[in-house]
Amino acid sequence: MLGAYPGLIAKGGTAHAAPEDFAGGVGTSEDPFRIASAEQLGGIKNHLTSHFVLVNDINMYGYSGWVPIGDTSLPFTGKLDGQNFEISNFMFDRRTMDAPAGFFGVIGTNGHIRNLNFKDVLVVALDETGILAGRAVGAVIDRVGIAGNVTGEDMVGGLVGSLSGGSIVTNSYASGMVTSRGQTSPGVGAGGLIGSSSASSIIDSHASSHVEGKREVGGLVGTNKDNGTITNSHASGDVIGQNDVGGLAGISHNGADISGSSATGNVTGLSDVGGLIGELENAELSISYAVGNVAGCNDVGGLIGDNDARIINSYATGNVTGLSDEASCGNYSDSIGGLVGDNKDGTIENTFAIGRVTGSAYIGGLTGINDNGGIIHSYYDMETSGLSDTNGEGLTSEEMKDRLNYTGFDFATVWGIDAPHHSGYPYLSAIQTFVTYAGNGTDHGSEQYRSHSYSNGSQVKILERSNDWTKSGFLFQSWNTAADGSGDTYRVQDTVTLIDNMVLYAVWKRPDVPYVPQLSDNANLSRLTVKSGEEELALTPTFAANTTNYQTETTANEVTIEAIPFDANASVAINKANLVGGKTIALLEGINEFEIAVRAESGTVKTYKLSIQRLPEIDELPPEVPACTFRDIKGHWAESHICEALQIGIVEGPSETTFQPQKYITRVEFAAMLLRTLEIDSAPAGSELTFIDRDQIPAWATDLISTAQENGILQGYPDQTLRPMQRVSRSEMVVMMARALKWDLEAGYTSFADDADIPAWAKGYVLGAVERELVTGRDGNRFSSMQPATRAEATTLLLRLWHDLATDAN
Repeated sequence: MLGAYPGLIAKGGTAHAAPEDFAGGVGTSEDPFRIASAEQLGGIKNHLTSHFVLVNDINMYGYSGWVPIGDTSLPFTGKLDGQNFEISNFMFDRRTMDAPAGFFGVIGTNGHIRNLNFKDVLVVALDETGILAGRAVGAVIDRVGIAGNVTGEDMVGGLVGSLSGGSIVTNSYASGMVTSRGQTSPGVGAGGLIGSSSASSIIDSHASSHVEGKREVGGLVGTNKDNGTITNSHASGDVIGQNDVGGLAGISHNGADISGSSATGNVTGLSDVGGLIGELENAELSISYAVGNVAGCNDVGGLIGDNDARIINSYATGNVTGLSDEASCGNYSDSIGGLVGDNKDGTIENTFAIGRVTGSAYIGGLTGINDNGGIIHSYYDMETSGLSDTNGEGLTSEEMKDRLNYTGFDFATVWGIDAPHHSGYPYLSAIQTFVTYAGNGTDHGSEQYRSHSYSNGSQVKILERSNDWTKSGFLFQSWNTAADGSGDTYRVQDTVTLIDNMVLYAVWKRPDVPYVPQLSDNANLSRLTVKSGEEELALTPTFAANTTNYQTETTANEVTIEAIPFDANASVAINKANLVGGKTIALLEGINEFEIAVRAESGTVKTYKLSIQRLPEIDELPPEVPACTFRDIKGHWAESHICEALQIGIVEGPSETTFQPQKYITRVEFAAMLLRTLEIDSAPAGSELTFIDRDQIPAWATDLISTAQENGILQGYPDQTLRPMQRVSRSEMVVMMARALKWDLEAGYTSFADDADIPAWAKGYVLGAVERELVTGRDGNRFSSMQPATRAEATTLLLRLWHDLATDAN
């Protein structure tokens, strides 16, 4: 009878508030429904196309009979912004219903979930099971975090069970445990984040879940197929399965490329078992690595178990063990390799492996079997692997730590090799930064090191020393950036933003010496800027903490000087007057001298000299052609193109000395470069941008985006998002250019080897760009249509366009 009373609906034997009883709002993008309770969450299912926001944390403890929001016939296609609030104690058992199960049952095309967290979650169901959603088709999931356990049959993921239809998952994570009890046929994987991903993108996401299943089991994704991509993502949980088992992905095939990704958990399976991917087929793996130990029966590799694809610029360091347990493996155990177990018709280029490799048959330091495969510039450590074979080039440990032995490796933009980081072995500087801890005089007899890899720009907590690091008569006190203790001091659990490799030396003290808090001697500046109005003046030389003399010049009669100390406890004075933040100072014509003194917490003083020359105002001269001083493009294939584009004014670098040619370019960055190429000036926006993700648009780009829209360069997506910071694929880059030029084209076939992978909406434009000699393919004559474009590739395309337009004008 409860259902007959206004305001109450009977669900699973429990009365809940009617869905109309939200905390406010009307369900539009401008005025979304506001959700403040578990009962109001249940009301979403009756407004599947509306907009919602959470207004506080919601504890669902005791809320029974949850019915997933949306199903296959009526999916959720609205928007939910969690505003970084948390849903906790969400628990339900759906084993009696064979339908997609999770907080959402099905999220459909244009459905958008963002800024939402789940904690202490338990979900049990059948096929297509995930904590956020059982199935997502054409959806956008951004900044969603999951902490909980999920159990199902086939297609089971910590975040989403089945992801398809061009869905995009970005900046999301999952932790806990994922268990699959089914998986007896292909394509039904289990993954720490996603069970099965088809024709979808996973970007900047990670999982630390423990994952167990039978077939196609991965630390991040179980099955990745049909041009689905995984970019800049990683997994750190252990993975256990039977067939197609990988630390990151169980299987990746049919054009499903993976780049900039890693796995650190241990992996155990029977066949096709890899530290990163169990089976890689008809796809490309690039700039990725695996460090966990791997064990299995057949086709077992530190990086890939079974490879029938292209692997480039990748490595593996874990130990690889070929199991010989007859109960598990039968009477065979073969194809065991430090990098790849069985390299069928695949290509392996610019790779290495250093793990110990053991097995009963067909074992190799790099690959167990190389059957019609190609191995180019790839190496393995004969000493650490315990092997010497002809699949790849075997080197001693000492030779493995010498960059001169790595033919074909790009140590300018992709690789680094800097002892003691990574124990002296190469690493992927394009995606990795290391904190290396040094014992600094321990009892071990020789220097002890621990290296830990992090993504560039990560917030890193300083770790404790290793338990076996001791120094007789001393106690461990802290870490220091200098072996003699004269550098910067860090204590355990301190947090640092990692922008470059760091070595920390243990600081030891005698126990009989009273502990005295160590005051920092750091009297360095972290930033020195001089501004004339909003313009920042260039310093000569470029600012560096250990450089103490600088010059600059201006025609302005006053400037603002800002000097920020590296240590927040240090004080700064300019010409003996205290300086906090910035200070505006009048200038006389001629030379103006300033003395900036930084006093460290310990009393140490460091003095910087700043000379500002005020020039007389003169008639404006023609602009100087900028000098090409980028250091990180030396020897790069696009070096001459980048320098010419700089002089024309098409491109800029983050600084005078860096360009970052291999960094992926975003939609708004490419739009800015294209407008400069076409000599179109940005005009103030005529009205406020209406995209629902307008808060992600950088302040500098607001007017630019309005101009790009007017000129057909940028368009929004059907879900009313712009995704300004999303990486531009090579197809999108060509389409944006062609639309700006208003090309009138018909679709046709290109000569690229992967022509079939070029989407229909881009094919005509790509063909037109090829005919105009504006684009070329990558290695193997592949256009790689859905791969992100680099800054170097975008620069080259636009420089060719500039020359093409100049020729037409003449």
